[in-house]
Formats: sequence, C-alpha cells, structure tokens
Amino acid sequence: MVHHVFIRSLLCVAFVMGTYNPSGYCYLDWLREGVTTIKAAIGIAIVVIYSFLVWVVLGSLSISGAIAGLALTALVGHQIYLTLGPEAQVGAALQMIALTCFALFLGVGLSWPSVMTQLSGQVHKRYLSYAGKKNKSP
Repeated sequence: MVHHVFIRSLLCVAFVMGTYNPSGYCYLDWLREGVTTIKAAIGIAIVVIYSFLVWVVLGSLSISGAIAGLALTALVGHQIYLTLGPEAQVGAALQMIALTCFALFLGVGLSWPSVMTQLSGQVHKRYLSYAGKKNKSP
C-alpha cells in the first residue's frame, strides 16, 4: 500500500516540477524560447492532465477534504520553510517547497481511495446485472 502512494506522489512531483520550477529547466522556460506546434500540443496535454488530476482528487477527497488537505500541506510547507531558516534563498526555496507540497497533495489525493480501502479492510466486488434477465418470483 505504501509503495503505491510513494510511486504516485513521486510521479506527481516529477509532473509538477516538469511543468514549472525555479531552476530554469521546465516546460514554461522551454515555452519562453518560442512557441511551436509541438510545444502548444504539449501544453494542451499538460492542461488536460492537470484537469484530470484535480477532478480525481476532488472526487476522492471532496471539496472539504481538498481544502483540509491543502491547508495541511501549506502548514507543513511553512514549517519546512521555518526549519530552513531565513538565510536560504527565499524565492526559490519557497517556490520549491510550495510545488513539492502541492505535488505530494496530488499524489496522496490520487491514492486516497486505495488507502482507505486498505485501512478499512474492505474488499471490492463487482456485481453485474444483466438487462435481459429478470428474476421471477413464484
């Protein structure tokens, strides 16, 4: 169970950091060099993937869970920033912390249904109903 959460969170971190990060090696910096058809197509794919991620996370956590999760990640990010101290590069460090916390929020939100299933001991079963078959009672 834990490795699924880790893998999904790691993929979300890679996706978020690939979209934007302050290091200069990301999609937005690549786009600033000039817009081409390939870059526009990749941008549309990024928008579609982000909308899918947000849709899935909101579906699994609901609005109140998403707000609570974002508040929790903001508090954790703030604590990490305070631990680093004010001598760290303020802009880049704060952006990296915020992006990482957001990506981890997406990863945990994607994994939330499987985590709750494992914690509750629930077993998924699929019940199929056949449209053509009717139950006849005597």
